[in-house]
Amino acid sequence: MDSSLAFDDDEMASSSDCSVKTRFYEHDGYKISYRFKPASKGYELDPPVLLVHPIGIGLSSWFWENFLESWGEGPAVYSPDLLGCGVEYGSDAWDPDTRGMSFPLGWTNCLETFMKTVMADDMSKQRQGITNLFRNMMGTENNSGGIVVVSQGGLAPVGVQLASRNNLSDNVQSGYATSSTFVSKLILFSPPVWNEMTTSIPSDELERNYNFLKSPILGRAAFKVLESRNAVKFFSDLFLFKDKSDDKWLDMACDSNVPVEKKIKARPPVMVFNAGYCNHRSFEYELVENIDQPVLVLSSEYDNRNDGRKEYATKMKNCNIETLGSGKNVLPWESPSESVDAVKSFI
Repeated sequence: MDSSLAFDDDEMASSSDCSVKTRFYEHDGYKISYRFKPASKGYELDPPVLLVHPIGIGLSSWFWENFLESWGEGPAVYSPDLLGCGVEYGSDAWDPDTRGMSFPLGWTNCLETFMKTVMADDMSKQRQGITNLFRNMMGTENNSGGIVVVSQGGLAPVGVQLASRNNLSDNVQSGYATSSTFVSKLILFSPPVWNEMTTSIPSDELERNYNFLKSPILGRAAFKVLESRNAVKFFSDLFLFKDKSDDKWLDMACDSNVPVEKKIKARPPVMVFNAGYCNHRSFEYELVENIDQPVLVLSSEYDNRNDGRKEYATKMKNCNIETLGSGKNVLPWESPSESVDAVKSFI
């Protein structure tokens, strides 16, 4: 599938319809879904925003739905599914027994493909839709603002890798100084504490965790329980929400309209993430040495892990921490307006 077919020229040239759309992109032979909110009029050349959804029972790009609905006027926002996710929307499933993948690099590579095909193509069409006079007046001929990456929770390693591997200096060194697909800013919603990001999980522990979750007897029984509405509500109320999880959250995570076979096909990414493979190594080098871009860490004042995140600000080159007075661990869902305001203020 040619990713350029995801939008026609008329749609990209017009910003009158800013509703959220669902389309598909291709990565390494996989068809994967994504959500897209076009730029508002007057924001067509502003840096677009790339949202990285968390991994968990029933989770996919829909996690950003409340955030997208609260976005209002602003630049384009993209919420792609990660490889293996979004099966309920028509994305291809990932079968680890048929085709392996490294983590979190496999998901990072997936999003880099998205940036360099769908996003780059859309930005090119937006530039073509603006007159030369306007571009010259605004000084945005090459869209030098890059891309703003926003990650949620335990997918912080993917956001960190995207910023580290796609910074502006790398583009200059590679001869792509005018490329629009470098990462200009990074925002981490409720990331793991610093020690978790800089300490690797032992390989034997990862293997033990994964083998349990993959087990056709114990693992399957565990998933059957964990995917129930009662289990999702219990976990969400205990760890994710300040108060109680809402019905919309539970309806999305436990969608009864999704056939059982699709839910089974959507399990491998959850197995990998819950086993701990996103933290199979330290990301201290990327965090301390290789990210020059401005970074914002957003947490809730009700999150009891805030003390463990202070080192982001003290050890990274250009990182600020901001605390929101609402929500808990799923701020873009539970407190979308406050989250949108914080993101817009930073970018």
